[in-house]
Amino acid sequence: MGEEVKEESDEAETERSEINMAGQIIKRGERTWLVRVFLGRDAQTGKRQYHNQTVQGTKKGAEDKLVDLLKDRN
Repeated sequence: MGEEVKEESDEAETERSEINMAGQIIKRGERTWLVRVFLGRDAQTGKRQYHNQTVQGTKKGAEDKLVDLLKDRN
């Protein structure tokens, strides 16, 4: 009693942890989101490098795009 059953798969949990470590979703407007994926640091300057993409629509759509970008990055 009082215990919650975990219904998410391990794959969904892995995707979510990758999002927390390597990507961001930033609200830019009412239905506009900036999806940002960390690519690493420039070897010469040491500056952080990101891939940025604007997504129009829902936050769920932006989250899906972030997962796709993270999969493509690996």
